[in-house]
Order: sequence, then C-alpha cells, then structure tokens
Amino acid sequence: MPEKLKRKFKKPIVGFINSSSHWIFLKNKYISVTISNANLLNTVDSFEIANIVWKEICSYMKIIVPLTNYQVIKEKRATFIQSPSNFELVRKLKNLPKNLRVAGDWTQSNFPCTIEGSVFSGKQSII
Repeated sequence: MPEKLKRKFKKPIVGFINSSSHWIFLKNKYISVTISNANLLNTVDSFEIANIVWKEICSYMKIIVPLTNYQVIKEKRATFIQSPSNFELVRKLKNLPKNLRVAGDWTQSNFPCTIEGSVFSGKQSII
C-alpha cells in the first residue's frame, strides 16, 4: 500500500457505522476489512463487494483512488454460536492451569460475539 494512502488513516483500526464495512484494519501492505453479519452480501459477487467497500474507504480518506487489487473472503461460520449447549462447553474450561488465560468473545456469556466482546474479555482475563 502506498505511503500516501497510509497517512490518510489516523489510527491502525477504524470502526465504521451506517456502512457495509464495519472494521478497517491498516496492515503493512494492505487494508483488511471486516463486515459483520454479512448474510445480505452472500449472493453479491466479489467485485461488487470490493467496490462497495472501496468507495466507503475512499470516502473516509476523502480521496478518489481506483481500486486495483482486492481479495474477498466470505466466512459463513466466523462467529461462535451463543447457544445453551455451547455455553455449557465454555463452563467446563474452569479447571485450566494457573499460568494459562483464555480470552475471547466465546469465553464469557455476558459479552456479544464481536471484536469488542473479545477485547473486553481479554482485559478481564488479565485482572
């Protein structure tokens, strides 16, 4: 990714609201985008998804740059299912070694299965 584009980002992680894109992660050589609950986009082809996302990113950066390279990965099972049977599995993790901490949105039922839930869980696990 050109340095000129990197400088347009104020932070390495940006959250979008009221958009198709939800999380933008600035990497060394590329931009990674997460779209949560993207079931509506399952039937949309990758080129169209890439253009939707790139338009939102350009709007954020306040520039117009053509989309050159992209890769769209659709993961239909990326989120832990918060079901009673899965909560029971998590409860069984109580007898872990004292020098091991397990954190993530799936480890605590009071957090949603989101990036924020994972971060909160991780912060609580180090206390």
